[in-house]
Amino acid sequence: MDQLFLNPQNFLDHLTVNEHLLEIQVATPKMKEEICQFVARTYNGFLNAFERNFSQFTEKQKKELFNRLTTLYQQVPFPLISSFITTKNKWLYYSLYEEDWETFKAGYFTTEFLRVKNQKIMIPIRRTRVTAKLESNPFSIWIDFIENKDTALRLIGEIVLPHVHFDKLKNQLDLVLKIDEKEVLIEAKTFPRYDSLHTVGKEAVLGVFFDLPHEILMKLNKNNISSLSYRLKDESTRKLSRYLCVFQAWLENFKGFIQLQKGVFV
Repeated sequence: MDQLFLNPQNFLDHLTVNEHLLEIQVATPKMKEEICQFVARTYNGFLNAFERNFSQFTEKQKKELFNRLTTLYQQVPFPLISSFITTKNKWLYYSLYEEDWETFKAGYFTTEFLRVKNQKIMIPIRRTRVTAKLESNPFSIWIDFIENKDTALRLIGEIVLPHVHFDKLKNQLDLVLKIDEKEVLIEAKTFPRYDSLHTVGKEAVLGVFFDLPHEILMKLNKNNISSLSYRLKDESTRKLSRYLCVFQAWLENFKGFIQLQKGVFV
């Protein structure tokens, strides 16, 4: 079966079959729905293979696929493909239902702003045909390095959002500390990062760091250092979304001490 997905021409040939199926005049809506279900189910395998073998396709081949697939999926009701959507292929279905050639061509969506809705991170959409299943995305921050500066402990990591690329992030992003039952916010700083395991395409991911002042760090419960949270704010709606930071395993298990300017954080 894998051999079927190695030749880009096979993607076009099977697409031709599905296009002809949708042209068939049927007697009842039920029969039409069954044809649409067949089309959705059979081509989902090709879309998953397209995601895996993305670099094997020329821009010309991608353009032909995109033009024909957007026409095809205009005839397939969204609920019929909903069950096939995964974190990996979501960007593909998004690009087809949004008719977004740039995302389909690049293999990722590019944005500077994220919406917050019902405690979920949402990619901006233009078409009402795209449901929340396509626009919501798993968003996380991975912390994988600690650097002790003169007056602050710097937590360094990156923003991870599958198949989404940022040149910058316009949302307000803060680390949230709880000290004496009060919340203290540490503003995020971002930078382009080229040494990531989560690289999107050939671009840098958006690195992020938080500087925790030593005087604040001394008040922080050391047992809660690996359960720090952050919040993302949608300036257009004033809504907030909050998640736990993800620490690399070696940081979560850190048992040593950090020498501070006015003491030791153990």
